[in-house]
Amino acid sequence: MRTAFVVAVLLCILGCSLLARAADVANTPVYVLDVAYDAERRTIEGSFDLALNPSSPTIYFSLLANLGAQANPFEGARGQDAVYPFGFEPARITVLSVEKITDARTEALSFRLLAMPPSWQTYSLDDTVLAVDLSEWQADSSITLRCQFQTDAPRITTGDQGVTDGILTWRFGWFPMLFPEQTLIVEHDGVIGYEGQSSLPLVFPWTQVSGSFTIPADFQLIVGTDVVEHATTADDAATISQDTDEQATATRSYTVSNDSPSRSLAITIGSEYETYRLPGATDIAVYFLPHHEPDARFIATLALDILANYVERYGPYPRASLTIVESPSPFGQAFAADGIVWLSSRFFTHRDVLFPGALNRVMEYVLAHEIAHQWVGLATGIDLDAEAWLSEGLAQYLSVKYFEDRYGSFVPNLFAPQIPGIVGNIVEQQWGFFNLREHLVELPYLLSTRAGFDEELVKPTQNVQYGNAESVRLYDKGYLVARALSAKIGEDTFARALVRAIKEKQADLLDARSLQHLLEEESGQPLDAFFDFWVFGPGSADYSIRILDRAVEDDIHTTRVVVTRDGGVAQPVMIEATMQSEGVARQEWDGVEESAVMTFTTPTWVSNVTIDPQHWIPDRDRLNNHAPAKIVGAVNKNVLPLDAYVLAPDQATGGLIFTHLDRLRIQLSQSSASAAIKLERNHQVSIDTSFSVGQVTGTIAYTFTAYAQPETGSPATYWEPDVALSISAERFIDANEPFVALAFQATDLPSMASSATQSVMLRVAPHGVRQVELEARNEARLLPGVYLQGSVRVGLSSGIVPQPLAFHVSEIRSIPLPSFNHIASAKVALELPSIDALPYSLLHLAMIDRVSSRVFITAGAGWTRLDEFGTTSPSIEAGMEQIIELSTLGGLISLTAQVGIATPILGEGTAVLYGGISF
Repeated sequence: MRTAFVVAVLLCILGCSLLARAADVANTPVYVLDVAYDAERRTIEGSFDLALNPSSPTIYFSLLANLGAQANPFEGARGQDAVYPFGFEPARITVLSVEKITDARTEALSFRLLAMPPSWQTYSLDDTVLAVDLSEWQADSSITLRCQFQTDAPRITTGDQGVTDGILTWRFGWFPMLFPEQTLIVEHDGVIGYEGQSSLPLVFPWTQVSGSFTIPADFQLIVGTDVVEHATTADDAATISQDTDEQATATRSYTVSNDSPSRSLAITIGSEYETYRLPGATDIAVYFLPHHEPDARFIATLALDILANYVERYGPYPRASLTIVESPSPFGQAFAADGIVWLSSRFFTHRDVLFPGALNRVMEYVLAHEIAHQWVGLATGIDLDAEAWLSEGLAQYLSVKYFEDRYGSFVPNLFAPQIPGIVGNIVEQQWGFFNLREHLVELPYLLSTRAGFDEELVKPTQNVQYGNAESVRLYDKGYLVARALSAKIGEDTFARALVRAIKEKQADLLDARSLQHLLEEESGQPLDAFFDFWVFGPGSADYSIRILDRAVEDDIHTTRVVVTRDGGVAQPVMIEATMQSEGVARQEWDGVEESAVMTFTTPTWVSNVTIDPQHWIPDRDRLNNHAPAKIVGAVNKNVLPLDAYVLAPDQATGGLIFTHLDRLRIQLSQSSASAAIKLERNHQVSIDTSFSVGQVTGTIAYTFTAYAQPETGSPATYWEPDVALSISAERFIDANEPFVALAFQATDLPSMASSATQSVMLRVAPHGVRQVELEARNEARLLPGVYLQGSVRVGLSSGIVPQPLAFHVSEIRSIPLPSFNHIASAKVALELPSIDALPYSLLHLAMIDRVSSRVFITAGAGWTRLDEFGTTSPSIEAGMEQIIELSTLGGLISLTAQVGIATPILGEGTAVLYGGISF
């Protein structure tokens, strides 16, 4: 899915910051657009007049849509089909003419199409820059340019920068946009760059934008501007255009404008939208698709509360109203532009799945994050190539704080079934423990950091080392660093500095250093060390604590503890000592030294001690934040603590399970035992045993996963699992005799670019047993969503093969076959997409999100000796199966169901039905 992802990220964040201050309105560029949308051709045609004071004789515009003019050559077919349902279609801006407008005359200007450097992506860079050469130029003189252009919109599924289900949404870059700091732009061999800089800045423009839109009469124009007026109505006979078939098509026109400059003019144009309006201090309008009015009403009330909270904390909302739009994208995205927020249809269709209001709080948090961008990310200029954390991390900070003030910080706060019953009890038992900050923010950061995918917050895309963890770095680590900073200087002080940043940097650029200076001025504290380490440096720390000794004299208990800091910077952190009498003693450690001994004097025995109990500081390992190690029981309810082991009964075996996140899992029962230990990102050890009277069988294995750095179309380095190498020792029982086999397996894993996978297994065992097994799978895309799939498996043996090691033709379902020393099998399938309307509700317990069908033929044969090859007819079956992708719990939990029928074609057997569910 990388093509649309990369293009969407680039298009939503590039712009320009033009003259220094918001108060200097006279120097703010002014766009006046006059465009028409043709829904049949999916084109936006028209012009804009731009009044500006050019700073050089050549004016440079970015043609952002052209970043999507070519398909990503590094993306696999599955990823492309996930974005382009009808096959790849280009996005493109075509510049038709550029003129200089004066009172006396109109002068045609020459223009050139140049390329961007690979700062944000490595393909489709040609014709992404418009260079307009002025015939006459004087410094500080005002001119007006008129540019005629046409923008072609592709059909996509992502709900932005194209047409999804007949609805056009395009936030940024659908018309040529000025580059920032034009005097620094240099040209070399048809490619632009910035003098003295290695990458291009990505900054939203600060411009005054207004215009008129002509659209089909049965469509609506939805924007986030302060003023929207109908210039004509659908019944106006004069408003008629001619389409390609020379048939009259009724249209309607709108004029739009803002009371003050903004950073975007985002548009949605579509039919079938209905509107719910909620008046208030800021009017809220929710545009929703049919049958979703209850959801729209609920969303509007949430937005009202969120806006009131943000206005109180961070200053006035910058627009006259807030527009919220249901996006037809099914993927659960949400995004924002000036005065407008989009929520995926998934938030509407899945809100009540499993129990009423299942998605309410998650949706409230997502909505709070997107509305937060009206203050951070849009209210100031930010270089979102190098410093995107200032947008996403701070939006996380605002939204998480809002959420926790409303629902609590450490309590389970994501799911709250209101109606008692079986479903509600299941939700409480299985998922009721979920906490927003712990499990949606801290947990991804811990898993990513433990895997070694951690780096500086501030760096341009071309220098990013772990593009696969980009969202975790910008959103989650960005939030955690902001939270640690607010703990250091105080939350109220942090909020005051944000208010100043929003007010003072409205037309300017807010970067990490300028934010630091504002924070220092408000707090009176030097913050160089903090920013150098956490923002510009590696930014990783591990705090730990252990009990050194205990003593008691005259009923006074003395407990000495050792606290350590590996990484991080000097920052006060709280230490808690919990007594057996349930009292708590607290001390603050200044954290200046990397280690210190602290003494607690208490009236009763100290049972445990904890460092940073409120999780104020990012910590890459929270297990050692307690002494002794914390163990949590999960008898009646599931739990997932970040700082403790979990001991729970195993319902399947009647035994016990001992776990910690993805790092450790130990299972014990009367008849089996297993353990899995994950070390960093590459290494995993597993043990699996079963035992009965006098017999023990099992496997011990070590797996090394090698990572590759594939080309993705982004200049950032990306990491994905490439090859898994496993060595194992297996103990079996055959004819009551134990024996040990050693096996080695190498698996080439599927990647972003290819679904192909292949593996080889080598095994040795006593009595001269040698085995090799080869397996390969691949697919070819015939049409969008249509794939021809194939797989083959071959197993060969030598020596006297014990029954547990014999091969089985498991691919054949309808014909019973024994085990063999040698096997060969092959399967060919044709996969077809569903034509049914989705999603489809299953009694509100789950939603069917996607269905695909396969027809297949499978053949397989086995032999006791190799010289029998060719003397035995293969067994052949044909069948059909459906792969059903479902989701439950508000769409947050996904599962896949497989249902099929197989019937014999060659060989003795009977037709069988089969099925299964996987998570």
